Amino acid sequence: MESSEDFPPSGFKRCLADPYQDHLGPFYYHPEERVMTMRVSSQMCNALGVLHGGALMSFCDAALFIIAREHTVETTGRTYVTLSMNIDFMGRCREGALVLGGGEVVKVSSDKDLILVQGWAKAGGASGRVLCVFRGMLKFAPKASPSEHKAKARRSKL
Repeated sequence: MESSEDFPPSGFKRCLADPYQDHLGPFYYHPEERVMTMRVSSQMCNALGVLHGGALMSFCDAALFIIAREHTVETTGRTYVTLSMNIDFMGRCREGALVLGGGEVVKVSSDKDLILVQGWAKAGGASGRVLCVFRGMLKFAPKASPSEHKAKARRSKL
C-alpha cells in the first residue's frame, strides 16, 4: 500500500469537495469504516521536509467528521462544525508517506447537538507508526440562509 500506484487504497473514495481540503489534500475515506487517508505531498511539508503539524491537524479535523459520519449531515442531514480540538503530536513522516486516520465516537449529547470524538493518525497504515492522537468536539450548526448571515454581520458591526 506504500507505492503511489496503490493510492488511494482499494475501497476508499475522495472526500466531498471542500476548498480548503482540496487545496491541502486530497483526502480519501472508506465508506464502510471510520478511517480516512492521504498521501503526504511536498506542499504539506515544512522547511525540515517533514509533514507540517498544521497540515496534520487539518487532516485530523476532517477525520473527526468521517469518524462521526453516522451522526452528521451524510446520514442525518444535521450540519456540524468543530467546536474544539486537542492534538498530541507523537511522530513525524516525510513526503510520500501514507497517513491513515481513524477513531471512535465517545459520546453524543442527549439533544444530539454535541459529538465527542477521539482518534489517531498513523504513518504507513493501520499498523504503522503513530503520528498523533486527537480529541474533538463537534457542535450542531443549523444552516443559515444568506440573508440571515448578512443580518448577523450587520448586528455584529453595531
